[in-house]
Amino acid sequence: MKKKLILCALFFLMILAIPFVSFGFLANQTKHTTAQAVTKIAETGPVSSKEPRTGTLQTAEQQKTASAVTVTTDSKQQTKQPFRLQDDGTNSILNVSEREFLIGTLACELSPDSPEESLKAQTVAAYTYYSKKRVDSRKQGKKADFSVNTKAWLYYTTKAQRKALWGDDYKQNEKRLSKAVDSVLGETLQYKGELITATYHAISSGQTENGSDVWGGTYPYLTAVASPWDKYADDYKSTCTFSAEEVSQQVKQHESNCKLPSNPKDWIGKCTRTDSGAIKTIQIGSATLDGVEVRNLFSLRSSNFSVNYQNGAFTFTVLGYGHGVGMSQYGANAMAEQGKTYKEILAWYYPGTDFVQPS
Repeated sequence: MKKKLILCALFFLMILAIPFVSFGFLANQTKHTTAQAVTKIAETGPVSSKEPRTGTLQTAEQQKTASAVTVTTDSKQQTKQPFRLQDDGTNSILNVSEREFLIGTLACELSPDSPEESLKAQTVAAYTYYSKKRVDSRKQGKKADFSVNTKAWLYYTTKAQRKALWGDDYKQNEKRLSKAVDSVLGETLQYKGELITATYHAISSGQTENGSDVWGGTYPYLTAVASPWDKYADDYKSTCTFSAEEVSQQVKQHESNCKLPSNPKDWIGKCTRTDSGAIKTIQIGSATLDGVEVRNLFSLRSSNFSVNYQNGAFTFTVLGYGHGVGMSQYGANAMAEQGKTYKEILAWYYPGTDFVQPS
């Protein structure tokens, strides 16, 4: 009888171990490509069902019921130490408390008069994103956790800079941002017990991009979701026009071996797009470039664009603003105005994540 009980117990433990063994195998398979993707994300910056499939677009009906699982834990990833910032504006390293950093980064990302719930959502996303960068940087022994430019209001700006810009509105703006930060300080988003790469952007094309389409790697929580509110943004659509000579110069400077047909109308060839519409690859003459390369070459607001040649010039029509992955800041504002809480906003833009509160 005892032998039977022991055998049954061993069989039960083997069954429980299967998913963990499988997960370990899959993690090893994707480790290399995800590491490459992390490098790409670090270069571009944040500018934001339990197992969603990458590439799946959630519906408006699913959005109504989206919610994050809330857990309380003493997260090992959160050091609760000051952020060490490489300030490219002053060429110095700043040691900034978590609270002050979040107020300063929130000021760079959203207008102080944004809805309170979207300010909270932005705070949690930023804290998650930069906490992960802090952990990763310190594991590598770097002197600074990441770079900012306080003078350019890039990722973080100081209290002195905020006072100078806001003037008479400083106290009111600072109070509003401080209230949002204090209400969610220390809260993060996690996936399978790890801080997520909580990227965000200004305006999507109407639905967000899969992280794998933009950076490669595997990010189950950075999957395409509908963000229809973005189409109502004042600067949702933008255009840029360049002469044929300017286009030729930029392309050949990037791809020195590129050969362009004699007639400029034949320069733009086939292109491939993501499920959300961004350019993945586009043929320009003999060169094949990815959408991010073209965006950078011509300083476009996003990689979701079309090109038209007429009267000796190329016109780029661009949708959205930013890389399009993760939370849309315009969409977050719109959801907050519709009565959604910051938890619902975050659950929508980072599906399948756990909402973690500090103990």
